[in-house]
Amino acid sequence: MVDGLIGGAFFCYYIIIEKLGSVQASGATYIAPVVAVIIGSAVGEEITYAAILALALILGGVVLIQTGKRSTTPASVQHQAEK
Repeated sequence: MVDGLIGGAFFCYYIIIEKLGSVQASGATYIAPVVAVIIGSAVGEEITYAAILALALILGGVVLIQTGKRSTTPASVQHQAEK
C-alpha cells in the first residue's frame, strides 16, 4: 500500500512539473518542513523561535520562487548577446 502512495505522489509531482515548470514545482518540496512543524504542534511538541524563523524563511523563499519574474530569453542567449 505504501508503494502505491509513494508512486501516486511521484505521479502528482510529475504532473505539477509538467503544468508549472520545474522551478515553480520545486517550491512544493520546501513545504514539507512547514507541514511537519504544524503536525508536531498539533501533537503537543513545543515550537521554538528558531523554528518560527526557519518557517518564515522557507515560506518567504517559496513566495519568491512562485512570484519571481521569469526570463523570456534563455540564459545562454543572453550571455552570447552580452559579448
